[in-house]
Amino acid sequence: MKKLLKQQRGITLVELLAVIVIGGIVMVLILSIFSNGNKTYQNQTARSEQITDMRYIAKVVTKEIRMTDKVSIVNGDLVLGSNEKLVFSLDNGQIKKDEEVIASNIAVLAFHFIDRTLLIEIESKEGNSNSQKLSTEIYLREGVIIE
Repeated sequence: MKKLLKQQRGITLVELLAVIVIGGIVMVLILSIFSNGNKTYQNQTARSEQITDMRYIAKVVTKEIRMTDKVSIVNGDLVLGSNEKLVFSLDNGQIKKDEEVIASNIAVLAFHFIDRTLLIEIESKEGNSNSQKLSTEIYLREGVIIE
């Protein structure tokens, strides 16, 4: 029994350093995988929020158009109504319904008439590869005045 205890010497400094280096490399790899996953998650979340905001804008504009009697485009802004006018405009990346901000980080808000159809184009304010685009067409019912 005494012979077995004398032959066990423990670990050397070189072995300890090797374990520390290998452990450090494994930790760096694991952290980079988690970091990339977190960055991808944040990017996808931001893109999803942008799409949700743009859909909300289209929904609000559509709802207001359905309740109006007159639609016109003045200096790129959408003006609804003949008596009490409601204006949708883009100002410094913010879409405003009259003076109330309903969305931000928007680069393009464009309105075009094609016959009795109103084309709405919305683009988010991100880098070229990350920008989101949404377009929708709204058919204007008979009786709505188009200017």
